[in-house]
Amino acid sequence: MLAGEAARLAIVECLRPTGAETLPTLAGENVFDSIAASINDIDEELRYVPTVAVYTREATVDRRGERYADNNGRVVLEIVCDLSVIVDDEDGGGPPITAPMAATDATARLALAALVAQVRRILEFDPAGALFRYVIKGIDRIDEETMSVPDLGLDYQRVVIRLTCAVEDDGYTVAGDLPEPLKKLRDALPAGSYAKAKLTALGEMFAAIVVVPLQSVAIYDADAPPPDGDPVAIEEDLDQ
Repeated sequence: MLAGEAARLAIVECLRPTGAETLPTLAGENVFDSIAASINDIDEELRYVPTVAVYTREATVDRRGERYADNNGRVVLEIVCDLSVIVDDEDGGGPPITAPMAATDATARLALAALVAQVRRILEFDPAGALFRYVIKGIDRIDEETMSVPDLGLDYQRVVIRLTCAVEDDGYTVAGDLPEPLKKLRDALPAGSYAKAKLTALGEMFAAIVVVPLQSVAIYDADAPPPDGDPVAIEEDLDQ
């Protein structure tokens, strides 16, 4: 469902607004679309770097009735909040990688909790999250899951926020261009934004549907159809 892609890109723009002098979360510029932070994004001199990665987890459509256009759309968006550090890839034997394994202490846990709270506040209530709320109908459910492996003594500095959102089903037109709600999001995004560039490129993949102009209307008596399988008994030229 394309509405899920619209919602995800809107989140990226809200958490990393284009041209903003002050960024709204502890993650700063480290807000990523469908990918985790790389080692190039992490300053090794810092104890940890707050990062956010946004994913579209799933999308569903429930029928409200017999009409196929009468649908309830729902998407689950996953926002991964980490305190990232660079660690050696001991299992793979490869180069260093990023992982949410900053040293566990009260200060680190509070920093992670603050990052999660900032993300929620922006997307639910703050004017900075208006673009996200513009492309969804509402947030039905919010889940927060802290990742840890207590049996091994590991406590990852990661919280996963899952937003279950009601959305409009994809809306197509014969004119081509992007379906809704992607089109209205693209038009609302500021020039030069990451999300607008992605949607502009996606729009080029949607060609206009070629519609053959209606030339005539055929009317015939169902009880006495014309011979030879020809359905046209009376034809009216629309040009006259």
